[in-house]
Amino acid sequence: MSKKYYSIGDASKFTEVNIETIRYYERIGLLPTPDRTAGGNRQYAPAHLKRIGFVKRGARSWLFHRTNQISAHHDGPAKTVLCSC
Repeated sequence: MSKKYYSIGDASKFTEVNIETIRYYERIGLLPTPDRTAGGNRQYAPAHLKRIGFVKRGARSWLFHRTNQISAHHDGPAKTVLCSC
């Protein structure tokens, strides 16, 4: 059984994650370094695509949670704003 590999462009399309974001995930260690072709192109295995999706979901969840925390801290209790028109 041969493995199927994806280019970074295909991985980006499949996971809906920007190419530069995929490279960033790799640089900071969230994504294992993929194999490369003789020409130096990255070859992403299906396991890489699953990891990219996992990181993407985690980032969304964290961002949503963190944004709510920051908003609650910054805004305090809801305030009524009156127009001085």
